[in-house]
Amino acid sequence: MVKRDAVLPAWTTVDLIIGWQKKVAGLKLNASLHIFNLFDKGYWQVGNEYGLLPGAERNAQLNLNIGL
Repeated sequence: MVKRDAVLPAWTTVDLIIGWQKKVAGLKLNASLHIFNLFDKGYWQVGNEYGLLPGAERNAQLNLNIGL
C-alpha cells in the first residue's frame, strides 16, 4: 500500500543576482543578471487534486535599463 502525505517535502533553491550601475553622459546605465535555481535542483512546487507539478529548472534573466 502506498502512503499518501498531504504535505510536500521541504526544499531549498539558491538564486544568484549580479548587478552593475554606471553614470555616462548624464544617463544612468543599469544591468543585472538573475539566475534562478542556480544548482538546478529538482523539487515539487505544487501538489493538488490533479497531481504534482515540478518546480522550474535553472533559468536566467538579463535586465538592461537606461534612465535619465
